[in-house]
Amino acid sequence: MNQVDEIIEKVVQRIQQRNHQQKALSFHSDDPSPDDDLFIENSSITIDGITINLILDLYRANQQNAWVDWILKGISYDVHFYFQISKNMVNFIPRKMLLDWPIDFVVGTDSLVWSTHSQVINRGELARIPDNSILIMNPKQRFTEEARDLIGLKQLVLQERTDEDCIWQK
Repeated sequence: MNQVDEIIEKVVQRIQQRNHQQKALSFHSDDPSPDDDLFIENSSITIDGITINLILDLYRANQQNAWVDWILKGISYDVHFYFQISKNMVNFIPRKMLLDWPIDFVVGTDSLVWSTHSQVINRGELARIPDNSILIMNPKQRFTEEARDLIGLKQLVLQERTDEDCIWQK
């Protein structure tokens, strides 16, 4: 094996290792943002202690906030973020973030906050999300009969929004 092959093999091994690495940390607005090296070492990062102000700054891409700058940089490194939030914060998450951002919001440790672009939500979509998830919907979305049966079995919570944004953007 020549040197180039060895280097390629090491790079591939490192990428494969990163794909299985994840990090958990806590957000404190007074603390400096973590080191960028976490993006090289981990493919996903879970952050607890998320605040409404951080969500607002992130949605507005306020890079004056060091944590927002750090999270946006992580997204550019293809890091997937999990934000652990309280149940009371669900109304403060813009639906657009749920649909289009590489961030999953989780209430507690196991209730994923989820949404979809589909106007008709089918059984297959609901089967892919964890039990006890919270579904954020708009008034035009409907369920197939098979999907409706799955809602109770998976103990899904439905929350209808009248707009694509959240309560603080009015």
